[in-house]
Amino acid sequence: MPQLTLKQSKFCEAYIGKAAGNATEAARIAGYKGTPESLRVIASENLAKPNIAQEIERLTAEASSRGELGTAQDVLERIWKIANGAGEDRDRLKALELLGKFYRLWNPVIEIDFDIEYEIEMDGASDDE
Repeated sequence: MPQLTLKQSKFCEAYIGKAAGNATEAARIAGYKGTPESLRVIASENLAKPNIAQEIERLTAEASSRGELGTAQDVLERIWKIANGAGEDRDRLKALELLGKFYRLWNPVIEIDFDIEYEIEMDGASDDE
């Protein structure tokens, strides 16, 4: 498997670290340049490369074994603390939104109501048939 470039290594470290799984942000942190859209493309391409995916997996396993990565329960507890804390309103609202989605407190339902009028014409048919 080909060795990683310096930027690719930085991308992997940022992906599991500061960018917290946001590949576009990891690309920016790693030093890739471009518009948000081009950074998304670069990030997507990086994640599709087997050597990068393998390195992210290795770094994740290392971080997990050191206790640096939390469990799903840890994440929920942190979100709960933010939702009930004295932080900024926007942070609290986002935390509440995430909790609501996790617990499926609402299901988006789209109701469509319409009337259709139509007429059927049959060519060559008689009333006797």
